[in-house]
Amino acid sequence: MSIIAQASQNDKTKLSINGVEFTNNHGVPFETALFAGYHSTLYSGGAPRVGKLSTTTLIGPLRKAIYGMLQPESTEPQDVNFLLASAKGTAMHQGMTNALTAYGSGYVCEQRIETEVDGWKISGEFDILTPDKQIKDLKFVSNYNLKKLQEDMLILQPGMSLEEMYEQTPTYFKYQAQLSVYYYLLNDPEVKPYASIIFMINNGSDMGKFKVDSEVTFPLWPREATQEFIENRVAIIKQHLADGTLPLCSDSERGFSPAEYKLQRAGASGVLNTVRGSKFNNYNKFREFVIRSGKIGDVEQITEAKYTLCNYCNYSSICTQE
Repeated sequence: MSIIAQASQNDKTKLSINGVEFTNNHGVPFETALFAGYHSTLYSGGAPRVGKLSTTTLIGPLRKAIYGMLQPESTEPQDVNFLLASAKGTAMHQGMTNALTAYGSGYVCEQRIETEVDGWKISGEFDILTPDKQIKDLKFVSNYNLKKLQEDMLILQPGMSLEEMYEQTPTYFKYQAQLSVYYYLLNDPEVKPYASIIFMINNGSDMGKFKVDSEVTFPLWPREATQEFIENRVAIIKQHLADGTLPLCSDSERGFSPAEYKLQRAGASGVLNTVRGSKFNNYNKFREFVIRSGKIGDVEQITEAKYTLCNYCNYSSICTQE
């Protein structure tokens, strides 16, 4: 029997790592599957539960947080195919910690901290505290995240409320809020009132538009503002739990993209090009344009409205929000 034939007979669709069972039903190379499963077991946090919230859960959709509290943890093994991205991020964090520790210059890395607000434990794990006490967080993201961050920074206006930022600049808000909660949890007057995200890009498309490795610095909220933000979020969760209800996710939390209508017309080479001025998010205005400026042979292209982030939610299969 050939080596390839022998390998094909080995059952590599199931594996156990550190006492945790995983499946590999998408044909991920076995060594890669081990990598993904292993690093997923290193996460020091946990699912949200009544009385305890992680920083990332706190700043995210509260509907999702409550679903996490109400749903029992699944006993079904996770498939390694869906753990690859987070495993790569975990490995990069671990590598950064090893490098800074080896450098031996007073860096504090991967430290989990918590405090109590209105009877609830709020926890978080910052990635890096520099020797001069600046918080830094490492993000292993697609260049789409950098694109959205840049777009948000163009929208930012002085005096915007946290609620306005949450809806209008959600990517910027998410990063600033996470760093601000870490700042609040550390509760150290020597920690800098500004913090940074170190971005490392995990894909190659549009690479020329973004630096592969970059750093963005954010001003942090005052402790009083952060405490008020946390108290408000906890109060909303408590009220919904008491009433047996769920808050609705906003359009920004769901990654809403409106429908787009445009008209395309063949040029001299036969290639379809978008007719100038024909792009609309409103169907009635699009129809008016077609009646006014359309020509025989034009092609109408319609992209339906969608909620992109719902596709990445662990509770999309049970969510009842229309």
